[in-house]
Amino acid sequence: MSARLDPRLRLVALLLVPGFVGHALQLTAEDVPWDPAAWERYWWTPGWHLALSPWVPTILAVMLGLAVLAMGASAAHDAPHRQVWDARSPRLWLVVLAIVYAAHYLTYPYRIRNHMSHVLASVGVIAIVWLVLAAREGRLDPRRADRLALEGLAVITCVTYFYAGLHKWNAAFVDVRVDEAGRSLSGSAAVEGLTTFWIYGDLGSHPPELARLVAAWGTIAIEMLVPILAWRVRRLRALGVATLCLFHVPHVACMDVADYPMLASCFYPALFPRGEARLYAPSFRPSAWNVTGAAIGVATQLWFMPFWGRLTIFGIAVLALWGYGLGSLAHALVVRRRRG
Repeated sequence: MSARLDPRLRLVALLLVPGFVGHALQLTAEDVPWDPAAWERYWWTPGWHLALSPWVPTILAVMLGLAVLAMGASAAHDAPHRQVWDARSPRLWLVVLAIVYAAHYLTYPYRIRNHMSHVLASVGVIAIVWLVLAAREGRLDPRRADRLALEGLAVITCVTYFYAGLHKWNAAFVDVRVDEAGRSLSGSAAVEGLTTFWIYGDLGSHPPELARLVAAWGTIAIEMLVPILAWRVRRLRALGVATLCLFHVPHVACMDVADYPMLASCFYPALFPRGEARLYAPSFRPSAWNVTGAAIGVATQLWFMPFWGRLTIFGIAVLALWGYGLGSLAHALVVRRRRG
């Protein structure tokens, strides 16, 4: 039996490389030891990091970077190997990544970002499935293990989005009233985020009420429903993934939070069954469709980005990747329709 990684998990591993670039950019934007305020937070924030040397989080961060590079290189090479846990195997390096990331997460001395918990659960479920199956059966059945790991990733993705939407279902978030200056009266993140996107996109000084209503209730509906529909309804799968990417465009383009959307999108391949993923695979070769999509993504970021910050520049790569992927999905759907 072939020990090659499932192509969907291989794509997850490859996407995690730029995803962790965003992770590093986000953390180093605030949590750096040469910033007096960050150093003060290090000693003020309670946690067991206080019992460790300050070098421990630094060493773990370096180890995490090396594990990400090794995982990405093994996934890109995708060489055949006799043993599942061969040193060239992406499975080995994904497990190593999960272990090092857990240590990084549990000893991190500053605020834990939302994306960190999502990634911990996601890479953790991959490692747990593989290690438990290997321990129970004496050896790992690669195909079965990959399938179960991908099902776990799909569940975590849906649960994360569902509760993100449920968390927003409150009176403040859905209150779209604004004052004379166009500021949200309740501090609604939907209104404030849409206003930022509206202004930097040169769409006007403030969005109309209908746009604010769509932003508030549309956010809740998309987060609670679309990932589940994309996972379970075949006809809506490609549309659902496209909706999730477009939903995150304002976050990437002008809200300076490109790290979370990029890491969330790393696990979208788990929403696709193996057979369907094979049908889409040929369309991911360079073509006018996906190159045009990537160009539109870059142009979108350049149009909406408010400044040349690290994460907004990183957003160019994120929207280029998403544009390439969405162009590939569109091409695959057109080909399938032509073939009947």
